[in-house]
Parts: sequence; C-alpha cells; structure tokens
Amino acid sequence: GAVLVVLVLLAHNQASQWKDSVTLWSNAVESTGPNVVAEDNLGAALLREGRLDDALVCIRTALQIDPNRPESHLNMGNILARAGQPDAAIAEYQRALELRPHYEGALINLGKAQLDEGHLPEGRAEYELALEINPNNPDALNGLGVALWREGHLDDAIAQFQKALQLDPSHQDAHSNLDQILRQKAQASGANPSRQ
Repeated sequence: GAVLVVLVLLAHNQASQWKDSVTLWSNAVESTGPNVVAEDNLGAALLREGRLDDALVCIRTALQIDPNRPESHLNMGNILARAGQPDAAIAEYQRALELRPHYEGALINLGKAQLDEGHLPEGRAEYELALEINPNNPDALNGLGVALWREGHLDDAIAQFQKALQLDPSHQDAHSNLDQILRQKAQASGANPSRQ
C-alpha cells in the first residue's frame, strides 16, 4: 500500500511538471543535456507559442548536434517562414527533402512557401507530390486547392477543399477557403453562395 501511495505521488508530481509541451521538452533538455530530439521538439513547441527567438536557439542547437536531421530543417524553415524570410525557409524545406525525399510535412510547407512567393506551378507540384505519398492528407488537399484557386481553376479548387473537409470536417483553413471561393464564384455569377 505504501509503495503505491509513493508511486501515485511521484506520478502526480511528474505530471504536474509536464503541463504543456514547452515544459515537457524543457525538462527533457535540462535532464538529458545535448539531445537533438528534445531540442528539436522544444523548438517546435516554442514556435507554436509564437516564441520565435527562443525556438530559433533550440533549432540551431539541434542542427549543431545533428545537421542531417530533416525534422530540424523543417522546423528551421517554419521559423524562417514565420519570421518573413521565405527564401531562407524554402532552402530549409529543400534541405529537409534532400535528407528525406518523401517527407510529407516538408513538401506541404515548401508548397505553401512557394505559393506565398507567387511560384504557383512549383507550389502546386509540391502539393501534388505530397498527395502521391498520402492522398488523404487534408493539409495537402487544402494547399492544392489554394494553388488551383490562384491559377483560376475554381471548380477543381472547390473539389480539393471539399475532399479535405470530408477527411477532416474541422479543418479551419479548408472551411475558410471553401467559403471564400464559393462567395467569389457566386459574386461572379450574381447568385447567392451556398455549398455544393
């Protein structure tokens, strides 16, 4: 009985330290020393909280430990994209893909970065490659829909947004994009927008 009480108290104490990803990975970094996985995941968690400078320190550390870790290059690309450095972000996504050619996350983020820079054919191609790897990826379907929309292929874009929403009904970007494109299409035809 006493051992069980001690274990429960220890588990409760540990769980309270892991209240969020930043805390979890900060504790991992502190307790393990140089650790590429912990640094990389801490950097990603800090980025999700919008703490770019702190995230950058962690990802740089991860890349010093292992310069050939594709996840670290993906995270560095995400930081650079968020910091308004699209060319540098594209280079990091491309490096991640050199290291892991079928890396879905890198393909999707590279596609977005290419679209953001106005490189529509390149962005579309990255999303299409991601969908060859996983045809059921709602983020890739949504991204392809955006590319098709920007290229003027409204019906094809609508179909991609609808597929994304079939797979993930809570996909906010696909909802927003579908609503906007249906409104655009309705305004062009003079009708009221409604989901098809």
